[in-house]
Amino acid sequence: MVLIAETIRLHACDVAIDDEVRQSLNELGIQYVLKFGESSQWSAAAFPDYVDGDWVGIESIQDDTPGFSVVFSEGNMRLYEIERS
Repeated sequence: MVLIAETIRLHACDVAIDDEVRQSLNELGIQYVLKFGESSQWSAAAFPDYVDGDWVGIESIQDDTPGFSVVFSEGNMRLYEIERS
């Protein structure tokens, strides 16, 4: 399970091109990614143990990242649906 979680944390943004990422997301039944905004704005205060580099696969997801579509946005918050091929 740790390997799956690590794969997602570090490489979720590659879902459109990486079979291992796609399989990891499917195994856990993950269908959406919710981003509350830029990590530097809130995470250090709310989560003192948070390290940006540990979540690069999530933090790298943007509106134009292949494999994701914006379901909802408000300000810099986004809800992305993971596109299934």
